[in-house]
Amino acid sequence: MEKAYQVLRETFGLSSFRLSQEAVIRRLLVDEENALVLYPTGGGKSLTYQLPALCLDGLTLVISPLISLMKDQTDRLKALGVKVDNLDSTLTPEQAIKVKERVQSGKTKLLYVAPERLNNEGFMMLMTQVKISLLAVDESHCIAQWGATFRPDYLKIARFAEEMDVDRVLCLTATATISDAEDICTNFHIAPEGVFRTPFYS
Repeated sequence: MEKAYQVLRETFGLSSFRLSQEAVIRRLLVDEENALVLYPTGGGKSLTYQLPALCLDGLTLVISPLISLMKDQTDRLKALGVKVDNLDSTLTPEQAIKVKERVQSGKTKLLYVAPERLNNEGFMMLMTQVKISLLAVDESHCIAQWGATFRPDYLKIARFAEEMDVDRVLCLTATATISDAEDICTNFHIAPEGVFRTPFYS
């Protein structure tokens, strides 16, 4: 965890963790186990995968449903000097090729994609050529099949994690019901001690 504290200070400019952020990060980096984070919007979910990404050797792949959110996150991280990219439909073919080259060479630490990217054969081939140290699944309540925000492509993520032999998975959401949380834990083999919630969810 020593490196985690260093990154917290030097990259993110923070002196301490909030809520259970430290416990989440310890579970990922020290225990090397999957986790589910249930924090309200603005509760600091993104730090729980962005910081570990800078402590791990391989790629952190972030699956997020909205291009605007991905762009906000990547812009913010680039301003901090983090090697981050997004691969989405707004890129030109030339830009996409450059992103893939950076990912393949190991220059990119975090890569943001939409769940529909898992249907792309070229992307899947690219993922077989890199080591995914952490898979972060944002808005993970979307895997709940009967939820109002259900997106079928979210159901492919758990199988993707197994096929790519992902080291650890972090699921994040601000809006999961108890039933949604149970679905997430079942899909990603998250033990009860791997669930972190604020008093907002108690």
